[in-house]
Amino acid sequence: MDREEQRVALVSGLDDPVRRRLYDYVSASGEAVGREEAAAATGIGRPLAAYHLDRLVSLGLLAADGSTNSPRDCWPRRWSQSRAARH
Repeated sequence: MDREEQRVALVSGLDDPVRRRLYDYVSASGEAVGREEAAAATGIGRPLAAYHLDRLVSLGLLAADGSTNSPRDCWPRRWSQSRAARH
């Protein structure tokens, strides 16, 4: 994927209003946030928040820490703005 295709993917990834609210919230927080906190702040359920947060990670807009080896391990996962998205 060339640079222009990457830009289009990023912009289209923020086209969804829920995903955009989550991105704006996490980016403005200045620190990593949990799924429950992000869901509550944006008025959506935890599963939907987790889906969109992970999608933002796959686009390179957010970074995630925490284990994802099993559903139980993903509970402490936290998201923050990726270094690439800051530039």
